[in-house]
Amino acid sequence: MDTQAPRFCTSCGAPVNGARFCTSCGAALAAPAAAPPETPVPAPLPTPVPAAQPVASGERVVATVGGLNLKAGLLKRESATIVVTDRRVIVAKISKEMMKQVVADARDSAKAGGKGFLGQIGAQMSAWSGWAERYLAMSPDEVMAENADNVSIDRAQVTKVSFKHGHAVDDGATSTPDRIVLKTGVGKFDFELMYGDLGQAKRAFRSAGLA
Repeated sequence: MDTQAPRFCTSCGAPVNGARFCTSCGAALAAPAAAPPETPVPAPLPTPVPAAQPVASGERVVATVGGLNLKAGLLKRESATIVVTDRRVIVAKISKEMMKQVVADARDSAKAGGKGFLGQIGAQMSAWSGWAERYLAMSPDEVMAENADNVSIDRAQVTKVSFKHGHAVDDGATSTPDRIVLKTGVGKFDFELMYGDLGQAKRAFRSAGLA
């Protein structure tokens, strides 16, 4: 509480009105005590906002079909695997560098296991047959990141999936491969089934809800 100036002179008792000297006896009067400085109130600290956490997409691979050649022109073919998720269809292309690496890894592993030439060939074939299944253990984003040329197609854009049996060529000794044709809103994708069974491929699509 602030201290007010004295109302009477302490020397002669004359009344005073806040002057510095008594008007009766001239005695100096005590100055009123200065009010103590107000203690500053610190501003409240801002409430920290937690950093936004990434939301898991929840997308998962539900089916794969491997052993395919994608028609990329009249004579051009690209090795590929069809990877079906619960949201899209991914055309996972296999580059020449990837193919060489798969062959080299399978051969070296067989050789380290003491297998001969035929055993190494068999290991390479097994590596290719299991190539498509490896995508089942990968996330869709990992599949897309594997090759910059991979293609992602929203499932809603797939308008038709056709399974076409190959037929014998005129000489009777050879035949054209079975085919899987995807018609989509972004174009047609025509695949030749180089190994595997067309019925098994159809079952994979059916299990994914696309056939």
